[in-house]
Amino acid sequence: MKPAGASVTFLPANVTAAAVKGESLLDCALAHGVRIECECGGSCACTTCCVRIIAGNEALSVPEAPELDRLTLEGRHGTALRLACQALVFYGDILVETNPDCSS
Repeated sequence: MKPAGASVTFLPANVTAAAVKGESLLDCALAHGVRIECECGGSCACTTCCVRIIAGNEALSVPEAPELDRLTLEGRHGTALRLACQALVFYGDILVETNPDCSS
């Protein structure tokens, strides 16, 4: 049986936070004092909340078409790149780099 939540570590802030199953990385970060830009308020209308998943990608929701389309439209490529507003936590340990260079 999988745990009800996850442990998310945000770098470079080096803050580790407990996340509730189904919570977005953005909501988890903000709830624990980790600043992530988000010009659209979490509606998948921009890419300012782009993060790099260093470890634990399997513990997150699978990217859906709107997120992939937005990343592609903005020229942000890479399987480790996610929009923090769209990546939902399920279980396990996740290591996230906030404010990375999301151009590669």
